[in-house]
Amino acid sequence: MLRFCLLFTLFAASAAFGQTTDGPADGPAAEGPVWPKPMRLDRFIQPGDRVLFVGDELTQQMFYTRAVASALLAGMHDAGLRFFNGGKEGATAASMLGEIDDLLDLCRPTVVFMCFGLNDGKHRDVSETVTAIFERNLTALVKRVGSYRGVRQVVILGPPPVPGGLEENVIPTNYNWTLYDLSLVCHRVAKERGVGFIELYSHMKGVYLTAERAGGDPLSLDGRLPTEAGHTLLASIILYGIGVTPKHLDSIGWSPLPPTQMRRVRGALALKLKSVDLEAAHRSHRLYVAMQPFDEAFFRLWRLTDKRSSGPTPELYRSQMQQAWADVEAMAKEHYGSVGAGK
Repeated sequence: MLRFCLLFTLFAASAAFGQTTDGPADGPAAEGPVWPKPMRLDRFIQPGDRVLFVGDELTQQMFYTRAVASALLAGMHDAGLRFFNGGKEGATAASMLGEIDDLLDLCRPTVVFMCFGLNDGKHRDVSETVTAIFERNLTALVKRVGSYRGVRQVVILGPPPVPGGLEENVIPTNYNWTLYDLSLVCHRVAKERGVGFIELYSHMKGVYLTAERAGGDPLSLDGRLPTEAGHTLLASIILYGIGVTPKHLDSIGWSPLPPTQMRRVRGALALKLKSVDLEAAHRSHRLYVAMQPFDEAFFRLWRLTDKRSSGPTPELYRSQMQQAWADVEAMAKEHYGSVGAGK
């Protein structure tokens, strides 16, 4: 596996929202910030890659994962890429250890993103015990995934904050304090294991606080999980981290959300994009939506077939997945046949 370590603290984005990357007052001390250049996209994502997202309910929502995939597919429509959503509600780094082998065998990934913390730190005050347990389990999970045949890249996504209880320049709620500390643990594990890390906390904290001050539609409906618009912002941070450029996204008119909704979040993206042609935005949104049947068929294959004594067989779900992805690839080629990979 290619060994690398990236910490994207997104200083520019945080400063724009009046945030810093320091820890909360009287809270856990932040590690020294690092901001190397993002990876080169053509080295990170290669033809034939099978990309797996592993995580909890944040990942299971299937929004930020499809937003990332729609950006990559548009520029690499003939590269034979495939994306799998391995999110599971309630999952922790510990619980995923019991399921990861079957998931890896099912997907046979070459690139794996993992995002945990929401449940590892839920209803728990930050403490050495909580962080130590999380660090031990996350390290074991990274080892297991990294040693799986064919896996070339592993990237840990630090958990984002939750909007509920966020305040500016004061100690956050215990939950957010814990999530912040777990994000630091993610960075430490990534450094020790020589894998990738992308920090989501700083940028999303600034976005949530700014959205709350501005009013209008919230970026979270339950004070915990982001809306689809919030997921688009998360996806922009991940795309930045793996080396996608504004030029690439501008060239494909990247718009996971309908154009009218995308306009609202455009200024808060981690990558600063230009206004795009309306038809280009609609094409991008259609590709994003077209991936949903594949995600749903994979969800049924992974989560349901071994729990039913009767009903559809795994072969049926595999057939549905194959057809759904063929439709996605055909749409990507039709829409972006003139857009080269890595632009």
